[in-house]
Amino acid sequence: MEEITPEDPAILKGCILPDRTELQERILKAPGDVIVGEHSRIEYGISGYDIFIAESCYLKGDVTAAGDLRIGNFSEIDGNLACDGDAYVGEGVVIRGMLSVMGNLDIGDNVMIEKGFDARGEIAVRNPMPVILYIILYVMTMLRLD
Repeated sequence: MEEITPEDPAILKGCILPDRTELQERILKAPGDVIVGEHSRIEYGISGYDIFIAESCYLKGDVTAAGDLRIGNFSEIDGNLACDGDAYVGEGVVIRGMLSVMGNLDIGDNVMIEKGFDARGEIAVRNPMPVILYIILYVMTMLRLD
């Protein structure tokens, strides 16, 4: 496979699949890690080792990770998610299926999972501090300094 540099305009016009990637009936099966770029729309499921889905993506199909799974903010998954490692789900994510995690689950604020979830490890739900509260605490701290 040829090497592609970030300056190469072809990277913006197409899809690059690594060697030994299989396009099965409704799933893209990669032999290693999978990275889905921002604002992508994929009409297939994805299977790989570590899977990273960037922000504001739409996937129509199941996602299966043999390792860790990371889903960026405001993404939409129209299928089930299965992860054999740890999973990180960003805020505002919509999952129209079941989420199954064998490791730890770190889940953001305002996440909707339609068919429930199963996590074998620790579950951490992030609830970000409102910005106004942060600014007030910052100003109070600055006023106490000489």
